[in-house]
Amino acid sequence: MDCICPGCGLNIRPEPRIEDGPFAYDPTVPAFLINGQRIACRPQVREVLGSVMQARGRTLAFDVLAERLGSMTAVPSRLIDVALYEIRRIFAATPYSCPIERIRGEGLRWSVVAA
Repeated sequence: MDCICPGCGLNIRPEPRIEDGPFAYDPTVPAFLINGQRIACRPQVREVLGSVMQARGRTLAFDVLAERLGSMTAVPSRLIDVALYEIRRIFAATPYSCPIERIRGEGLRWSVVAA
């Protein structure tokens, strides 16, 4: 089924729920899920988590992340660095290590593989 807006060409198909081990990203829930528990976070942080999780196994470029965040600021990498800092703080309060790796000069990569 074609889910492209005839007016603007935007893909209007809803993003699916993504699960990887104890982690889940559901675009219909305003939180990130760890072991089914909602972890409250800012929308930008949730968007980074969801975007990087969707690209599991691949490096998601900083430019792509900046576009997903709607950031056309002069320093989009700073916004991504702040989101990554907040993500690491979220995971520090859980028994899991942060599943996102920062690949210098390239982007971010989800490093957890579903069991």
